[in-house]
Amino acid sequence: MSRVTQRVSTALFALAVLPACPFCDDVSQFLPQGAIEPAVLDLGPITKGATCPATLSVTNTGNADLTVTSDTAKLINSDGTFTIRKVPTLVRLGAVEDLIIDYTAGNQAGEREGTEFELQTNDADDDGFLRASITAFVADAPVALATGACKARGAPEE
Repeated sequence: MSRVTQRVSTALFALAVLPACPFCDDVSQFLPQGAIEPAVLDLGPITKGATCPATLSVTNTGNADLTVTSDTAKLINSDGTFTIRKVPTLVRLGAVEDLIIDYTAGNQAGEREGTEFELQTNDADDDGFLRASITAFVADAPVALATGACKARGAPEE
């Protein structure tokens, strides 16, 4: 038997006998795992006409970078004035990035306004869509002792 034949035979024998790579068939461990937190954000009472920046977090707890598909961020079923200000395009492995949606309270005190938000990513769950919702209560004036998720811009000083 020639030296080359012997090496090839040894290599083939090793491949046949050695255990398979424990993670080679499980590519799911190399996928991003995205989420928007909190999934439901209540801004609390916001004075009529004031603008509140709602800051949410896009997290990636997976094992690969999370990529946001270009131009897929959108507001759905909006009841009120909401504007998307900042959407991350990439959330690195184990990282958190800010997502900012501005809310401007309407002129009808006592109304509850809200929106749903979604964006598409390379996360394999739910076809890659990440979703959240935001609500707020329109107030005539700042509400004493009220806690909310933002300090509204344009609101009268308390």
